[in-house]
Amino acid sequence: MTIKQKIWNITILIFAIGMIVVYTISSDTYILLQRTEYVHYPYLSKIQELSNRLNGIQGGLLDALDSHSETSINRARENAGSFRKITLDMAAIVGKNEISKEILVQFNEYFVVAESAASIIIGIKKGDVRSEMGRMTVSLNKLNDTLQREHLKATQTFEQSLVESRKHVQEMLVISLLSALAVFLAWSLLPVVSFLPFYKPGISEDRRKKNLSG
Repeated sequence: MTIKQKIWNITILIFAIGMIVVYTISSDTYILLQRTEYVHYPYLSKIQELSNRLNGIQGGLLDALDSHSETSINRARENAGSFRKITLDMAAIVGKNEISKEILVQFNEYFVVAESAASIIIGIKKGDVRSEMGRMTVSLNKLNDTLQREHLKATQTFEQSLVESRKHVQEMLVISLLSALAVFLAWSLLPVVSFLPFYKPGISEDRRKKNLSG
């Protein structure tokens, strides 16, 4: 095998290895981006929606207490229905079914006593307001803790996936450039090989031996 052929073989090997590495990284990046698009971002979005909806429900119940109007309680019930629908949508996200059920159970515990307390205060029903308010506070704190915890986790996971995606893209660019550089350098060295003392173009090893023996 001539020096020229050896250089080309080494170059092709380096380029092939580089392309294999790039393909592996690109596959991992694709999977990561798919998970970001269909899991991490949707989950973060749903958690934010739930927090906003819960704030709206609390505001509606406070309006009912201030105005002594059943209309505000009805609006809170509508928001509660929207909250439940969001948790059902969130359950369809891969890996989020259990946490969706947990949030829904905690919300129902909160809303039942919150609605009951508001109804007692404005005179729609009778009952022990102090007891209901105590239960409402405990269940609300529990629900808020869960939403805040999940929001923090979802935010960190989403941001980490973006960082890893950028890192993978940078790695692909670097490896692609190095592979291209290897080919370029090999191409540049080929004219030099012809002038090396141990290289004689067009004469194979077998012909050289025949010439020496003749």
